[in-house]
Amino acid sequence: MLPKHKLSIVLMMIIISVGILAFGMANRPTAAQDRATLRGLLETLKGGTNTVTIQFAVPLVPGENTWVLPDQRFNRTLAEIGDDYVCFSEPWNNTTRLRCTPFGNIIGVTFSP
Repeated sequence: MLPKHKLSIVLMMIIISVGILAFGMANRPTAAQDRATLRGLLETLKGGTNTVTIQFAVPLVPGENTWVLPDQRFNRTLAEIGDDYVCFSEPWNNTTRLRCTPFGNIIGVTFSP
């Protein structure tokens, strides 16, 4: 049998190892699952009346890293949501323009019910 202090050290090492493993597993991204979850969230928000804030890694418009929708100033809306991309619609002259970006460019989505 191990002395108490050695047993304590072994138990602490096991607890720390399990903690590190659990933390590592929790932070491993699963690309397909993330895309499906983001698509589902955006589709839900598209049909609702929620205010949605989307933050981009690379802005779709220079200097605009964050868009808040619905956008009263530019009349931007969520237009099309694909498996791995999203498009936004905005008025352009006498028609509309789509600005599309891959999900990988979206680094944050928040909304208020």
